[in-house]
Amino acid sequence: HTPPFPGFFAAQPVGVQWSAVRDAVLAGEPLPAGVPLRHQRVDDEGGERRLLVGLGEQPVRIRGVVELDLATRWSFTNLWFDNRLEIRHASVELDGCAARQLYLHEPQARTVSVSARASLFKQLLAPRALVALEYVTVLERLVAERLQASDCLFLNQPRKDLIDFDVPAQG
Repeated sequence: HTPPFPGFFAAQPVGVQWSAVRDAVLAGEPLPAGVPLRHQRVDDEGGERRLLVGLGEQPVRIRGVVELDLATRWSFTNLWFDNRLEIRHASVELDGCAARQLYLHEPQARTVSVSARASLFKQLLAPRALVALEYVTVLERLVAERLQASDCLFLNQPRKDLIDFDVPAQG
């Protein structure tokens, strides 16, 4: 017999308080020394994109409510959002992340607003948005106008909106 491997979450996770890095991330400036994150601002053919990557073998825990209100594309890798991740007027890509609650307000029209791969959510709320998921688990609630999902686990029926019980289109 051997002990189980540590899994997605470390027993003693490396963590960062969002308020300690918020201003630098929003301004696109370098992060404070010693923070286990890498932030990068990229301009490509699709416009500006902001990347935030957790450094280390297991996801870096981001404590506090993360509110992002920039019309840009956000890209997160190897992060654990311990509270709520709220995004307005933007799209988001997550790879190897976990979020207690992702709430997307006012998504960008006609494009994939939430794209997640190999990630875990307790709640993913993206009304009026197109959501594309691959290797994703949603433990409680998934709300999306349109849904593309491959190799995913949903413990509850996905919903189209926050009010009634319609299922997402194009699923």
